[in-house]
Parts: sequence; C-alpha cells; structure tokens
Amino acid sequence: MKRYVDRLIEQVKENPQKPLVVDRDGTRITTRNEFLNTARRIAALIRRKNIPANSCIPIVLDSCMEYLAADYACWMTHNASVHLGTHMPQQRIDYIASDVNAPIIIDNDFIAEAISCEPDGRIDNREETDYAVAFYTSGSTGNPKGVIYTDGFFWKGNQNLQCSTNDSFLENDSYAPTTPLYFVVMQLIYGALWAGATVHLLSFNVKTDIHNMEKYLTYHRISVGFMPPTMLREFNNRSKFLKRIITGGEKLVNATPPEGYLVHQIYGQTEAPFYVLSYTLDKYYERVPMIPIGDIEVKLVDNEGNTVKQGQEGEMLVKVPIPPIYINDKEKNERIRKEGWLHTGDIMKQNKDGQYLYINRKDWMVKINGQRIEPGEIEMVMRHVPEVNKCVVKAFSSNNAVRNYLVAFYTAENDINNGYLIEELSKKLPDYMVPKIFVRLDEFPKNANGKIDRKNLLAPEEALLLKEYIAPANETEDVLCRVFAEALDFKRIGVNDDFFELGGNSIQMMKIQQLCNSTLSNISTNDIYLGRTPKKIAELLAKKSKQEKEILDDYPLSGIQNSYFQICMQAIGMPVFNVSKLVQLGNDVDLNRLAHAIVTTVNNHPAFFTRLTTDKSGEVRQKFVKEYFSVKVEKVTQKEFNTIKNDLIQPFYLLRDRLFRFRLFDTGSCKYMFSDIHHIIYDGESQTIFYQDLEKAYWNKALDVEDWSSLEMAAEEGKMRKSNIFNLAQTWYRKTFEGLGNTKHKYLYPTTSEVADEIKVNLDVNLESIDKFCKDSNITMNIFTTAAYALLLGRYFQDNDVLLLSAYNARSDKRTKNTVGLFARPLFERIQWNEEYSVKNYLQSVKKTILEGMQNSIYSYLEMQQDIAFPEDFLFIYQGDIVSEPKIGGCTTTEIILNKKRIRPILETHLFRNGKENRLEIEIFYRESCYRRKEIIKMIEDYQTILRLMINSNILKQK
Repeated sequence: MKRYVDRLIEQVKENPQKPLVVDRDGTRITTRNEFLNTARRIAALIRRKNIPANSCIPIVLDSCMEYLAADYACWMTHNASVHLGTHMPQQRIDYIASDVNAPIIIDNDFIAEAISCEPDGRIDNREETDYAVAFYTSGSTGNPKGVIYTDGFFWKGNQNLQCSTNDSFLENDSYAPTTPLYFVVMQLIYGALWAGATVHLLSFNVKTDIHNMEKYLTYHRISVGFMPPTMLREFNNRSKFLKRIITGGEKLVNATPPEGYLVHQIYGQTEAPFYVLSYTLDKYYERVPMIPIGDIEVKLVDNEGNTVKQGQEGEMLVKVPIPPIYINDKEKNERIRKEGWLHTGDIMKQNKDGQYLYINRKDWMVKINGQRIEPGEIEMVMRHVPEVNKCVVKAFSSNNAVRNYLVAFYTAENDINNGYLIEELSKKLPDYMVPKIFVRLDEFPKNANGKIDRKNLLAPEEALLLKEYIAPANETEDVLCRVFAEALDFKRIGVNDDFFELGGNSIQMMKIQQLCNSTLSNISTNDIYLGRTPKKIAELLAKKSKQEKEILDDYPLSGIQNSYFQICMQAIGMPVFNVSKLVQLGNDVDLNRLAHAIVTTVNNHPAFFTRLTTDKSGEVRQKFVKEYFSVKVEKVTQKEFNTIKNDLIQPFYLLRDRLFRFRLFDTGSCKYMFSDIHHIIYDGESQTIFYQDLEKAYWNKALDVEDWSSLEMAAEEGKMRKSNIFNLAQTWYRKTFEGLGNTKHKYLYPTTSEVADEIKVNLDVNLESIDKFCKDSNITMNIFTTAAYALLLGRYFQDNDVLLLSAYNARSDKRTKNTVGLFARPLFERIQWNEEYSVKNYLQSVKKTILEGMQNSIYSYLEMQQDIAFPEDFLFIYQGDIVSEPKIGGCTTTEIILNKKRIRPILETHLFRNGKENRLEIEIFYRESCYRRKEIIKMIEDYQTILRLMINSNILKQK
C-alpha cells in the first residue's frame, strides 16, 4: 500500500540506521534503509516480469526479512501479496496459487534473482479498492478459503490497531511474534512497522520451545511479544524489559495478571480489519472478557438473526464498512456488501458489564439430552487434571441419532484411569457435561495450519461405550436389558451398563416405561434415575414390591407444597389456592346417604387428614392426624342459600385449620353440595379420583385403597431433592432460561388486589380431526394445544421466543393412580421457533421442551420463580377430560360458578376436552386493566384459526 510505503520512506529519512527487522536467530539485523532497498529490488524484478496490475502474488518463504520486504514490493508495483509458507504442503500451495490465478510466486529462487537487481524507487498509484494482502484459512468445504484486503480495508484496520496506548506500538518497542507470517495475526507486524518499532522474526526452534523463547526475549530485550494462551500458560518471564504480551487465537482462561508485564488479549477474524476486540488482564478471570476496539461495531445474534439479550449466547457479527473480498465466492461477497455485517461463526455472550466472553466456534456446539454444551468448557476443566497434556472433547451420535454421547480425546504420558478422570471432572461440571469415554492419543491429527483437526477425531467403537458384558441373572434383569437395548439402540446391553452413560434421556425413559408396561408395570422414572443400570433397577423393583410403608411422626413438604405454602403466607386472610366447587344435585339424591358417602371417601384418602406444623428449627412439616368429622345437612330457604353461597369460600389458615370443608344444603326445592379443599393437599386429578370414589361410596361399593399416600410420596421426593437429580434439574432450568427476565412482557403490572373477568366458550374446531392429527404426529393433545397457544402469544408479542406457565399432573408413578394429594407441578416453558419451521418440526420441538420440563420438574415453583425471575403472567393449562359435572347418586350435577375473587395472572387460559360432544371448551380469565373483552374474543378467534392452520398447513410461517 502507498501509505505504508510512504511511511517507510519517511522513517528512512528520519533515522535510516535504526534496526527495523531482526531474523536468523537474532544474528541478522536489517536497518530501515537496508529494508527499503531490499523491497525496491524485489519490486524491480516484479516489473521486469511484466506482471498485470492488481495481481495476487504468493510469498512462499520462511519467516525472514525478505518476506516482509516482498509485501512492500507488491504494494509498490500495484499488486497484492498472498501469504503462504515453506512448511505448507506443496499441494496446498499449488491450490492457492491456482485459486488466485498467480502470475508468479516469490520464493527463495525469486529472492536470489531479485538481489542482483538495481533498486526501483517508483511507487505506482493505488486506489482504496486495490488489492493489498490475501490470507488463506481452512474452509468448511475442505479446501482453503481466501480473503483479500483492499487498501481501504487494510488502512482502516491499522487505524483500529493504533487507537489506544494499550493496543498500539511505540517506536522504541521491540516486537517478537511467535506465529508464522501466513497466520492472520501477523497483521500486528504491520502495526509495529508503521510505528517504526523493531520486529524480531523468530526461527522455528525458538517459537516451538518455551525455554528458548524465554532466553531470546531476555537476551534481545524484547518489550512486546505475541504468544498463544497455550504457550503463555507455560511462560516464565526472566526479562525486566518485557512490557506486554499480546495473546489470542484461543480463549484465555483461568488467567491472573503476571508480575512485571501486561497481558493483552485480542480477538479477530481473517475477514476483519486487524482485530476487533481486546482487553488488558487486570485481575483473575476464569474466562477473560473483551471490549470492541475503536469505532468497531459488533453485535450478537441467534440462529434467526435476532440480537440476543445481555447474558445470552449468540454469534458475533462485526460491522465492516469496507468489506473484505472472498476469493472466488461471489455469493459471500454480495451478501456481506448487502448486509454490512460479517458473520464470524464465533459464539460469545456479554457479561453484566457489557464485556464480551468468547465461548467457542459455532460449529463445535453439541447437545446432550437437550442441553447445549460447549466442549471448550469441558476442555478447560480437563486441562487442569495434572496428568493431562492436551485434550479435545467431541460429541457423537449413534447411527440413527437415538443417543448422543461425549468423548474426551487427550494426550498424556500414560493411560489415565477413566474413573479418576470422571471424578476430577465431576468436581466442577454437572453430570451431563462429563464425558464417559476417554481416548488417549500419542498426538492429535493436525490440519494444514498446524491446528488440531477435529474432523479426524473419529467415534470410538460401540464396545468402548459398554461395560464388560454380564448376562442377566433373573427375569427382571433380562427384561430391563432387552428394553434398554431397544430404547437406546444397542445390539446388546449387560446388567452393569449405565442408562445415562449411554446417552439416555427423558424420551428414552418414557420409552422404557412403555416397553415395560406389560411385565414391569411398577417401574417409575425415579427407579431409572436412582438405579441407572438394569441390575440396580431390578434390585429397587424387588425391594419396592416387598416394601412396607414406613410410618413417620411427620413428613417434609414436597417442593410444590412448600411453594404454595410460602405464597399463602404472603396473603394470609385471602382464599388463595382454594379448590372450591358448588354443584346442584339431582332431586332424587338422598342427602343423608351422601353425607355418609363423603365421610367414607375422605377416610379412604390420608391426604385429607394432613395438618401443617413447624418443627423446632422452624421448618414446615406435614403430619397425619386422623380426626373424627361429620357432614350435616343444612335446611335453608332458597333465599337464605342465595345469601350464604356468596360467602362459602373462606381462607384457610394453614398452620391452624383442617384443610378441607364440605357442606350440604336442602332448600326444599333444590339440593346442593359444596366442597372447599386446599390445593396443598388436592389437585385436579385428585378431584376426579374423589368424585369417582364418592359415587362408589354412595352405592356402598368397595373403594380401592391407596397404594402410596401423598405423605409417603413427599418423603420420597425429599430424598430425591437431596440427590444429584435435583442438581441436574436446577442446572437445566438455569441453562434454559439464562438471562431471561420480565422484559418479555409488555404490560405494567397492576396491583395484586385486582380481580380478573372471565369468558368461557366452545371452540369452533373439529375434535376428531385434531385427535387424528395428534395420533399421526405422535404427540398428545396437551402438546398440540400448548404449541398453538405459544404461537398465539407470539403473534401478539411479535416474537418467536415465548415464555408461559403451564402445569401437568406429575403422576408418572403408577402407585399414585388412586392417590389424593398435590402432585401437579408447574412448568415454566420457553418455546422458540423459526417461521420457516415445518409444523411437524415445530411440534416435535415443543414436545421435547415439555418432556424435558417434566423430567426436571422436581425443581419447585418457588425455586423457578426465584431463579428465572419473571412473573407467571400467562398461564395455559390443558385440563383434558377432568370431570366438570360429575354424577352423584346416579344423577348428573350442575356446577354453579362462584365469585372466587381469586388473584389471577394477566391472562389465564384453561382448555377442556368434551369428548361426548366432540368439542374443546376454553375458559379465559383476564385482567381488565390489560385487556378488553373484545380483545379476548379476538384472541379466541385467532386461537381457533391457529389450531386449524396447524392441522392443514405444512409451514409454520404466520401472516
């Protein structure tokens, strides 16, 4: 470039004898004047060969003064230099020379010929758009990818380099980089040459030996050096002259500022002007942050191109006002000129201070059990295992992608025990991030740039994933081994093979339960969590079948019970979480007989006799307190009843009251039954169980005894909450919702005293068509209707990333089929989509989201609220076929809606299935301060439309 050549001429005039380049292990010193004359000699030979202007001329030399002089010679003659090296394979050199249509190559023979030429002092005119330098890097297609810098682009990069004292070079600096000149980071040399600093070009023996490096920097009084983080970690400075080490090309992790000199991290791209982010290490960082240089514009985007929020991960995009030119890639050139943004392919996130943290390459990302995993994080931890030298972590899938698993490849002097490695990694990583397979290599495969070639790290054979085969010893073990193999896609499973180590997830768990349904019907997901192997699960099942219930003085609250208790304590004196129902009975119902049936049914379910108390430490506990109670028939006039019914719902004082109430009324003309049961002992499925038992008791039929009470289930959950199951669930929720806050919702939140209005209507959709669609798509009605509701919210928010609160009955354990209690758990669901998704892919994505939420729902409502930090403003619950008008005494009942005056979310939607009348019924409660009635009606109409479109359309795109 003319600017650089003119700058060199100015420096020669100022001080021609100042050393500019030192090479040959420090034995050859080239002054400014000598350097300029060498460049002019090379330029003379280029002109003699009649090279067309704006040609790309490869330089294939060792790291030496002539290499840099050749750069200046190309600029003098209106050409561009292409940086290659003698250590490159000849095939790669030939490919690149052909790719740029090179007229000549500057190699050792060319330099030998040029030295005999007279210096040519002419400098051809250059424009901003002229080619200046080309760099090649590895390409995704398997061939090298080339990028050309124009004069304008190159000059812009140098301005960025010189923008601050920490980033720029000074004239009295001596700079020693450790990278080859064909690496893009060698651009720092141009900054040093511009400043008039002395550049030391190190030999291979110095660059690759840390001790030789330490000696060289000391002896030659180097003030600024460049070395990658891997070398920097081993560097022990011996020089009092060293001021700064620049590092980059990899993540700088677990770094502490050294004594005596600064460490300056940089980040750049082959396509970016010099570099775009930097940071001077000022304290210990697990991962060193960076900030943009000068006026460089950057942003982070998700896969759909949307800017991510602070704290979320996204691909780094760099604003390039003067774009680089991709060699022989017209499509990329047009795209970057059009968009103005360079897609780096690097994943980063901003910390709370707005600084950027490099995570990893986009194409290194993996997912295990739905969890996004950065191999670099695992590698960072593994590098701290003393015996490990280098490591690479990579994910693999089975042939049909049934399971994913991580493999850690490493180099070490000797084999390292896998159990020891797992133990060491488990100290800092959650279980799903710990590889279970380790492969020791003598050395890693390398690509042409000398970097580790991840593509050539191949999956280990299946036998390495399995323990030594031990055949099943009994029928239960045999069944479990067979269903494990089918669910996880293995030819054969032994009794000691671990479900999770083999890549098992929530979907495979459910498949195992389905496969075991006819033979091991009592297997639960908890058994798989706790047992993990066929042998241990079989032992748990055998123990369960013989297990006698342990009678305790008191029991812990389950996670959801504790959440509800805490919420109620903040609203003492209000009817919070009352499950209330008033029904008008048939005239033929015998109320005295019904009163006896209520007592019989209540006595059959221990949950009704739950009383809450606190122990000495203040922890809330629940006790089984069997108390006598009866139900009387109250005879009142219809007018009296109309007054009484408005005050039927009363608050429960949880640490004092019995947690249920029943009342029967006879007005002479009508008969009524009222039930009011606190949600902390009763959920929607419990209501169905209760009314089914009540009808049996009315007709003096025997009731099924509970296999396992809600108290005992709470005690079992308490043990699980102290296990790694809880930690995994916590990690999943925090990862899934990381960085999300209440900014997703666009309403000012009203006071908690506000009451919602409601609308309940029948949806104009064909239930049979929906049932068939769900069956064909292998999804449930809950998944289908929830997915449609998310699209509805997305339409109103104009956002393809929706947060909502849902719930499910959490009765996967078959022991609870007849148990009254609180098993329902809330699900905070984050549903994302791309408008170009197919409906099928979208529904499978929602299915995966819901199933993973269910799997991790041991993490309680209160804990989710505290961690996720957004209010449950939008609640959607598919209620299914819950009985809304149960039969009592052989007569159909009619529910009477009571004014519950309950605090509700901004928008609460319940969907009911009415199979008898082939319809869906929707009930919406809404805050009048946030919505008008006509808006809710319009939303219902839109929801109907979305349900129909999902059945009849292949593409998700909304209009």
